[in-house]
Amino acid sequence: MKKPSCQITIRNFYNNMTMDIDFLRTIEGAKHIVKSRLEKEEVFEAFVFKVCAN
Repeated sequence: MKKPSCQITIRNFYNNMTMDIDFLRTIEGAKHIVKSRLEKEEVFEAFVFKVCAN
C-alpha cells in the first residue's frame, strides 16, 4: 500500500476544513431550519468533534 504524499494529505485537510467552515456559516445564517441560538450552539458543539477528527 502506497503512502499518501504530504501534498495530498494537506490538500484533503484543507478541503475538509473549507467544507466544514462553509457548513457552519450556513448554519449560523439560517433563519428557518435552525432558528434559535441554542440550537445553533448545539450544532456547533457537536461539530467540534468532526473538526478535531480532521
